[in-house]
Amino acid sequence: MRKITLLVIALLGTTNFFAQNLISNGSFDDATGWTVVNHNDASNTFGAVTIAGGVATFSETSNIEWKHMGIYTSVSLEAGKTYQFDMDMAYTNIVNAWGEVWIGQTEPVQNDDYNAEDGASSLIRAFHFWDCGSTLTYSGLASAAGCDPGTPPNQIEVTATGTYYLIFRSGGETYGTTNVVIDNLTLMDVTPTDGTNATLSDLQVDGITVSGFASGTTNYNYDMLYGTTTVPTVTVTTAAAGANAVITPASGIPGTTMVTVTSQDLSTTMDYMVSFTATIPNVDAADPTYPQIDADAIYSDMYTPPANPNYNPGWGQTTVMTEEVINANNTLKYAGLNYQGITFDQMDVSGRDYLHFDYWTGDGTQFRVSPISASTGEVAYIIPSAAQNQWVSVDIPLTYFTGINAGFSFADIHQFKFDTETFDGNGQGTGNSSLGFTNATFYVDNLYFYTGAPLGVDAYDISELKTSPNPTNNSWHISTKNETIKLIEVFNLLGHKVITLKPDALQANVDASSLAPGIYVTNITTELGNATRKLIKR
Repeated sequence: MRKITLLVIALLGTTNFFAQNLISNGSFDDATGWTVVNHNDASNTFGAVTIAGGVATFSETSNIEWKHMGIYTSVSLEAGKTYQFDMDMAYTNIVNAWGEVWIGQTEPVQNDDYNAEDGASSLIRAFHFWDCGSTLTYSGLASAAGCDPGTPPNQIEVTATGTYYLIFRSGGETYGTTNVVIDNLTLMDVTPTDGTNATLSDLQVDGITVSGFASGTTNYNYDMLYGTTTVPTVTVTTAAAGANAVITPASGIPGTTMVTVTSQDLSTTMDYMVSFTATIPNVDAADPTYPQIDADAIYSDMYTPPANPNYNPGWGQTTVMTEEVINANNTLKYAGLNYQGITFDQMDVSGRDYLHFDYWTGDGTQFRVSPISASTGEVAYIIPSAAQNQWVSVDIPLTYFTGINAGFSFADIHQFKFDTETFDGNGQGTGNSSLGFTNATFYVDNLYFYTGAPLGVDAYDISELKTSPNPTNNSWHISTKNETIKLIEVFNLLGHKVITLKPDALQANVDASSLAPGIYVTNITTELGNATRKLIKR
């Protein structure tokens, strides 16, 4: 077997020699203390883990099927301590594969995923095809691979003293030509002493501890309601009583407040940064108006959900999915979206006309939605230029999907996938190379299939209402003299709503780039009433 190479870890100007490894059998002398788990369905037998010869080897029975395997052991950790993880790892020509370490107080179980929603407290990224895809062959320390975003990499803190489970889990399409081999796993206490301690024990924004705070984490993102202009107040508490903290507030929104902490002996400084943005929707998506009988919903407060929905299945995504309440309306939030799935019992929607969903993004560009058939796979609808900081309604005729795949079945839809993947082509079929994911944040609401109803609108004379250019190739600009536009709805001549915007302003741009050429009708609502206009798309 290979012997453990003693790690010399420098942290904040203090060196800890001969630190105790808290993993009792990190060198895999045998399998003692380790449990192998499958994080996929029990029927998935495409991956395996072998502990032999002083290493743990992740192998596969098929290099085209997805597998999710892991090994875990228990460690005793103390609240407020800083721990450094590392290991040797080696792999060759991995494809669509990832490897990561979770440390949490919930014990992993067979045939079930393990992530933050399962009670894990911290994630360390070892390798990841989508975010660190340039390194497809590697041999060396995980901390030196450059995939973990922490500073320093591979460090964690815990908030409660007790027994934790350290699990290395890996999965994907193929483990490469030489399998994934790990060895010499170490977890060491590297908490600095008070004299050299330049860390914080608390960081608050407007009196509330920032989400995810840990003294070893120096960068935080703090998002607020769209339109916010006042910079929040940041206050801190140093971990060592003799340390000094200087706070430099952000100059505006967006902006960054910096906290510089200097240790008592002046040997060490640390910079903490809170980056403020204002991209959270300040209004909720418009309520659907189609009756329940005309809609089959996947997600919406207005309709009955499908049977056995799972809005956060473990597909190996890095997306952080939460359900947010916006103006009493439940909304899905996909933070850092690479891809995100929804699963449910099979639905027959072959009698419907359109697929509808609403989205909001503050930083997204391209956005894709893919209904998935149990028998014929998936077809993606692509929004190449996502509108930002406004709710946008998308209505897609089902003929769009059958136009791409004539055999696509709507009789057995059982999954949905949202993603931000980009391609060097049109993103459909062969001849497209992936350029990766943009990892932007999207809010999604009112995902449903429906049978369209005729358009009915009221007429009103809005003061100096203008729509230009009309006809247009790309977008219409709609403006009024002094009436705030609350809602813009665009309908095709069949009465199907194809665009919804809530600009809450005197003017707005309506993106028509995804619409087919033809005549449309817009219903424009202000605080005083509404009016209709004919729009032409070239």
